[in-house]
Amino acid sequence: MADQQPFSQINKEHFDTLLGVLKRYPEELGAYLKTCGYEPQPGSRAEAELRQYGNADAVQTAYSQAAIAQEVAGDHIFGLHRSLAEPPLVSSSWSCARGVLENASRVVYLLDRSIDVDDRVLRGLSFRYHDVTEQTKFYKESKDDRAEDDARVRIRKIREIAEHRGLTLKKAPPRIELARLALNAGGAYRLLPAMSHGETWGYLGLGSRRTGKDGRFIEKIVTREAIEFLVGSSVAWLSRAAWEQVTLFGWPFQPAVNLMESAYNSIGLNISMRFWRDDLRRR
Repeated sequence: MADQQPFSQINKEHFDTLLGVLKRYPEELGAYLKTCGYEPQPGSRAEAELRQYGNADAVQTAYSQAAIAQEVAGDHIFGLHRSLAEPPLVSSSWSCARGVLENASRVVYLLDRSIDVDDRVLRGLSFRYHDVTEQTKFYKESKDDRAEDDARVRIRKIREIAEHRGLTLKKAPPRIELARLALNAGGAYRLLPAMSHGETWGYLGLGSRRTGKDGRFIEKIVTREAIEFLVGSSVAWLSRAAWEQVTLFGWPFQPAVNLMESAYNSIGLNISMRFWRDDLRRR
């Protein structure tokens, strides 16, 4: 990072603060979620859905998918921390942020409090159908006929569950649509893969600079704007995903609020981004 300081325009103290949040925040958030026990509290929306729905396993599938996605989003934040630590890895840092966005979007989409339990089950089944379909393609490419046949049996069972509930199975939204629907982050999702893939429209501005007498050479850099975007956005996406779990499952919300307020204060995210405050005012 030291040799890139003139180009990144970010001082060491601020940089260390951002890295500290990336390491500390997911650890503290994970510890809090663990104390909640991962199960819905009595009287919570999630507990009522599991109790009232005819097929609790179908509801639990959506909850489990969200829990896995939350864990994976946290892993990607740890990866972002390692990618930005000196010496920074330009492309992998954007890839890690993309992983946070993709998985946080899935959590928010699955645990959306504005939908009813039928829609939640349908969203879970749609993701399950997509995942097993991709698994089938993998087995086909691997020429594993037996495993492919087993996967096709699971696909039929997913269809049967949907039909039994009178639900019309739909395709899961593409990742960019999911980012747009769940986190209003369609633009960010355009940028993140472009940086991961080294597409010139993004990479030449945010990941590199021209050098040499006639500008024919490219030198990797990490700009201040890029670092603040990657850290701030990733923390915000992870926070929104965690908050959906907290509110749907009826977990104690004040510890989560304290963690989010502290993280947002440390990295300077403004008041308008503190979505949980609107929820608390409506309580």
